[in-house]
Amino acid sequence: SGPSESECLTCIGNKYIKAGYCECIEGTYYWNNKCDQCHTTCKNCFGSSKDSCYECVDPDIKVGNTCVAPAS
Repeated sequence: SGPSESECLTCIGNKYIKAGYCECIEGTYYWNNKCDQCHTTCKNCFGSSKDSCYECVDPDIKVGNTCVAPAS
């Protein structure tokens, strides 16, 4: 509604509105003015590498910042 980045009414690309800001959707992270894909093992991340995960896709488990298959 205004010129501030916190006054969004709509977002473009793979983003959604959260408290007036445009946020990247799950499975992507903000980099270089766009949302890029996380590594395939990451549900949420801060970079594209397998060592940049905040959360893992099921059934993987997080070890440090890496998602690995659970021991059987």
